[in-house]
Amino acid sequence: MKQKRLWIVLALTLILGLMLAACGGGNENAEPTAVPEVAQEEATAVPEPTDLPEPTSTAVPTNTPEPTNTPEPTAVPAPAVSLTTFESAEGGFAVSYPDGWVMQDLFGMSMFASNEALLDSPEAGEEGAIAIVIGGSTEEIGATDPIEILNLFVQQFDLENAEIVEGPTATEFNGQDGAMVQLTATAEEGGTALTAWAFTAVNGERASVIIAITPSETAEEYGPTFLEMANTLTVSADAPETGPVDEPTTAAEIRQWASSAVASTEYDTDSWSAQQTTGEPDTFECGDITTAWASASSIEIATLDVYYDVPVFATEVNIYQTYNPNQVVKVEAMGVDGEMFTLYNGEAEIVDDPCPYVLNISGDGEQTSFAVIGLRITVDQETLAVGWNEIDAVELVGVPASGSADSGSTGAVSPAPVAGEGDLSVTFVQDDSEVAFSFFIDNPSTDMSVEDSTYEATLYDADGNVLETENGYVDLLLPGQQTLIADSVYLSDDAVVAQLAVTFTYGDETTVDIAPDFLAVANPAYYADEYFPIATGVLSSQLEQIITDVRVNAVAFDADGNVVGSGYSYTDFVPAGGSTGASIYMTVGGDVDHVELYPLVTSLSDLVDPADQGLTLTDLGFGQDDVELGYAFLLENNSDATLAYSIYQVTAYDVDGAVVESTSGYINTIFAGEAFGVGDSIYLPEDVVVDRVVVQVLDGSAQDHDELTENPFTATDGVFVADSFFPQVTGTLNNAYGKSATDVLVYTVLYDAAGNIIGGGFTYVDEVPAAGSVDFETSVSLEADAEVATVQMFATVSGLTEFSE
Repeated sequence: MKQKRLWIVLALTLILGLMLAACGGGNENAEPTAVPEVAQEEATAVPEPTDLPEPTSTAVPTNTPEPTNTPEPTAVPAPAVSLTTFESAEGGFAVSYPDGWVMQDLFGMSMFASNEALLDSPEAGEEGAIAIVIGGSTEEIGATDPIEILNLFVQQFDLENAEIVEGPTATEFNGQDGAMVQLTATAEEGGTALTAWAFTAVNGERASVIIAITPSETAEEYGPTFLEMANTLTVSADAPETGPVDEPTTAAEIRQWASSAVASTEYDTDSWSAQQTTGEPDTFECGDITTAWASASSIEIATLDVYYDVPVFATEVNIYQTYNPNQVVKVEAMGVDGEMFTLYNGEAEIVDDPCPYVLNISGDGEQTSFAVIGLRITVDQETLAVGWNEIDAVELVGVPASGSADSGSTGAVSPAPVAGEGDLSVTFVQDDSEVAFSFFIDNPSTDMSVEDSTYEATLYDADGNVLETENGYVDLLLPGQQTLIADSVYLSDDAVVAQLAVTFTYGDETTVDIAPDFLAVANPAYYADEYFPIATGVLSSQLEQIITDVRVNAVAFDADGNVVGSGYSYTDFVPAGGSTGASIYMTVGGDVDHVELYPLVTSLSDLVDPADQGLTLTDLGFGQDDVELGYAFLLENNSDATLAYSIYQVTAYDVDGAVVESTSGYINTIFAGEAFGVGDSIYLPEDVVVDRVVVQVLDGSAQDHDELTENPFTATDGVFVADSFFPQVTGTLNNAYGKSATDVLVYTVLYDAAGNIIGGGFTYVDEVPAAGSVDFETSVSLEADAEVATVQMFATVSGLTEFSE
């Protein structure tokens, strides 16, 4: 769960990183982490944590200076420039920016830049200026006073040599209470001197923040412009209407080329760079040509992320490959909410003709049920080892996602007409453009299972016009099984659904040696939230094997027994003869009285012998700070094999045994015989108290690392830096290997004086030199006011790590 009060702070932190990259800075990437198996045990043989040294000073002061009260900011004079006004309905603000500047609005977060290059293809040292404006409620930000709001952002400004040079100063902007602060820093990449300003204005229960940045050599030129923008900032006192992107409104299909791109690796920052994939194809013959993207190595697995200006319900993707096609093995769609969905899975194969070659991924007229803003393309150049698979351009085809002026939940409709086989009862809930629907289905046969059943949902408006259709699959129904199917579809315009009909077609009979009731559900619970309501429960298995990839469908009822919402998620694994927690994000249209959960076997499900597991959990602990839960655990690889992509699950329970949240992750690599630790955090529903945490681990595949036979990384000299908002740990990453390494993952485990684990965290260190060391810092999560006695850190290769001479 996301922490509602801080989501704007975190979003701006990410945007700040984008701005710094555009002006010469660097930012660390945060990728998912690790993977484990089932246990709660006492700690055994793991490296002894070191005594916690006294904290040293950091680049940014943790105690910001006391504000001064001045009627107007005086750092820069107001310029005489011609301005254009932009109003963000989603952000809840209006601001004016200089004529001739370019702007881009990303769902309530608006970027303004002095030149288009800063938005389209930011490079280190790019000249110019960029400003970001975002709005939200003061409750979500976590502060109401303008000075306090700026302090939250200042604490995130963690570049080298960062310091406040003026402020924070209380003032007014456009008649609204406000504040401003000016900072300087040095960019990590290239050492460019930077100057930044942060402005905020508050109106009632809402606030907006401007963060602006430019190289210091142009600070006198652009500083007055930033101040003029701040003086035009108007904050809406009312919450903005929410909904998907409101342009364009036509339902006609459009074709578009990527407007920006980034890759896990690239051969060069210009020729063969990721940016070569933006725009229309410009490589018209096959060969090793600079106008296409190539990864750093010709024998690696690499990813290319491409982004588009208009979110669409995708119908087709075309990938133009100009050298050694087709080694594309996976294509994923990025939803506007950040979720990833797989569109294509394949195997690397040699395509001699034609070349250039276009990989076409088509929905055969069907649209994705979610708005797509980008694509992630994975190329596997290891399997065939025939050389670089170079990509020139990527076309996305689809119907633009559009907003609704009359957004809001329409409530549940129960039941809607149903056609087809089976005893079905269909309900749906519409929330803005999303329509969540559910229906009950049963297998009438008590002897045979049924596989590969299908269904089609058709959505109608009040006049009987078809608004949308959605197709789905039920991979397996066990003998006599009665279950719920939950699904959702996103409408491409502002239509209101009046009726939804489902046609269900049973698949083929088959025999499966699993009892229908092998998975039981206990302690179902519901946690209301304005943005992210969830249903949870405990899944228990009667199998003697571990079962993986279980789909969990959930339905919500009101006090009268009417369906008022639904949702679904996937649980990575359920232990043999054991239990685990499940969390499902819900779409609801009424007051929820109770929920029910229905687990389903999927086509991805597999049975794993628990005797084959080599990972053992040795210790764990946690600390809760309001809605944030910091946790950490220790484990050992007792097998004689290096394990890749092991899975871990973390479940938090309250005192009554109800699941309050669950999450999972991956451990990229854990070497044979290695003792290791993982630290991270999850966000909880409001007003819950965690009583215990269970961690479970599942071995990954036995797979030797390409470069290493043992872990060359250690992290030492851990120092805890207390802070009421953003506690940190500083340390030193050491590399014993004879090559430099990028994106090294470092986990942190925190202990109290009694040796109990009380929290944790992780970070990625950009680069560590060959046989050398580098200092780093990482955020951590733990209980407020908890006293940290010792710090232990574990470093390892990540999925992004690259080695070079």
